[in-house]
Amino acid sequence: MGKNAKHWRRFKQNPQENLNQTLYENSKNYEIASASFIQRLKAQIVDIFMIYIPILYLLTYVVIGNAKDFRESIWGPLVGVLLYGVIVSLFLKFKSQTPGKKAYDLLLIRDDGKKVTFFFAFVRFILFLISSSIIIGVLSPLWRKDKKTMYDLILKTSVVSKS
Repeated sequence: MGKNAKHWRRFKQNPQENLNQTLYENSKNYEIASASFIQRLKAQIVDIFMIYIPILYLLTYVVIGNAKDFRESIWGPLVGVLLYGVIVSLFLKFKSQTPGKKAYDLLLIRDDGKKVTFFFAFVRFILFLISSSIIIGVLSPLWRKDKKTMYDLILKTSVVSKS
């Protein structure tokens, strides 16, 4: 049994321990693989379908009442994006992964080994929105060896693959 198998067995037995600190310490013993652009894209699509679309549905038909009023509203889409950001930030704070990242065995870790806080994760989400608007910020993993996006570089985080 290799070092990786022993590490993940111990991790599964104690999932609430400081996840990022454990990964940071053990990354010195073996290389943690950075998540590819395709893995991250797939995880993002899963998150959109599992988190964002239900939020939009509830805002459109339960809170506002119909699709026409939602489209004409300034606040509806803004509230939807902010709710999505809060929910994603909560997932990252407590589990270091969203449902999409969990589906593809990806984790968000900080390069300094500290656990991601809610505020830190929310700032990362805001930077994601900004880098998405200039497109090059989210496409940077395609040509960078460390596969980091603009917001990963700014906040010194990495999305890594557990497998």
